Amino acid sequence: MKLAAIASNIAKSIQIYQTNKRTDCVIYAVEFTDDSHKAANGCVVARLETGDYTLTSYDERYMDTGDDILKQELGAFFECDDDIDQREALITAIKADLATLQA
Repeated sequence: MKLAAIASNIAKSIQIYQTNKRTDCVIYAVEFTDDSHKAANGCVVARLETGDYTLTSYDERYMDTGDDILKQELGAFFECDDDIDQREALITAIKADLATLQA
């Protein structure tokens, strides 16, 4: 899946989460694939909790991020076709899409 589509999907999910005033914890994970279509070492995790969200870039795969994240409800798992060096670009795109939705 392409970065722009993933960013849009996560931004819409954050907006819905906040509009519905949810307080549970939901995780949206994005892994990047390399040229051989294997997961690269790095991911972005969107964590929605008590009406707020965080976007975090990790230097390991989603499954290696730790129990604090893995034990939370997984809202969606995405595989991004873009290069691993696009993690910050994804975070920026999610924030931009969310700002547009909230305007």
